[in-house]
Amino acid sequence: NDGRRSRRVVEGTRTRFAQEDLDAQLRERRAAAKIKAEKEKAKRAREHRRREKEEEAARVARAAEEERILRENRENAARARQELRAQQLREQHELEARLLNQNAPRAGSPSASRATGAGVRRA
Repeated sequence: NDGRRSRRVVEGTRTRFAQEDLDAQLRERRAAAKIKAEKEKAKRAREHRRREKEEEAARVARAAEEERILRENRENAARARQELRAQQLREQHELEARLLNQNAPRAGSPSASRATGAGVRRA
């Protein structure tokens, strides 16, 4: 009887130790899985922050490029207006000069003589 009882105690102890070993292994696997999940989560968070920074840098670069284009467009428009105004002034001066030349008395013409007082004879 004592032999059977001690064998049962030994087997029970062995079973209990085996169960404790299994429980410890399970706890270790769960802890390792938790650590792995936390590492993955941290990795995803880093990747997300990196992607956000890249996207923000791209947005800033696009905005700077758009601003540069707008500034160039404004400068080009101002230059074009200035050139157009200069051309209009040149054309206006040319027109005025032509009109003055058309209305100016010609040398040797009766109007030129009258204008200068030349050729007026007094008796």
